[in-house]
Amino acid sequence: MKNLQARKYTDYRQASSLLLDKNLEWSADLESIRVDLGKHIAWLAESGDFANIHVSGIVRSLIAEENDMSV
Repeated sequence: MKNLQARKYTDYRQASSLLLDKNLEWSADLESIRVDLGKHIAWLAESGDFANIHVSGIVRSLIAEENDMSV
């Protein structure tokens, strides 16, 4: 269980870092919420709150391409 928590923490921190990176370009739709979403995901990571499956899905979607080694 501890490894799963550590993996989720790492995933959430990676997703929040992507959202908060000022050097990345986002669509106008996402740009309007990216900083708040990034801060919220970072807060969830720090508090260890990984229960919301919808946020977990957002995190997986955000980091999927970043972690895709075939790209």
